Amino acid sequence: MRLFAKIIIVTTSVYTTLGGKPSNVEQLTKANFSERIKWATGGAVVEYRTPWCGGCQMMEKSFNDLANRLSSTAKRIMFATVNCDEEAAICSRFVTVGYPTIVVYHNGSESNFKRFVGYLDKKELDEEVGKELERKKV
Repeated sequence: MRLFAKIIIVTTSVYTTLGGKPSNVEQLTKANFSERIKWATGGAVVEYRTPWCGGCQMMEKSFNDLANRLSSTAKRIMFATVNCDEEAAICSRFVTVGYPTIVVYHNGSESNFKRFVGYLDKKELDEEVGKELERKKV
């Protein structure tokens, strides 16, 4: 337990020293994907990405900032990423063109969603995802 606490303290200190803020973005895998989407009845915003994708890297800070502003346990709104190099089975279901792909899932359903393909700047990301989260899908 002590080692675990020390690792968290060191990680947090280094991250804060580098000017970062803790992120509300989860990492989804085959093991937790369906469960987490079902939980997010207020909306799940998932970025499908790869480590080598330039647009994904450019959008990372804006996506994290948006997650820190809008994610909510009380409203069951979740932000997450899927590494498509590691989770090809999930990505093949939802990514049809390229990376990054943002998918907003509604009402905890994997079949009720809106997809955005390609890089979105901070303003576009805020507007499009914000509008989509406010929309009530049935």
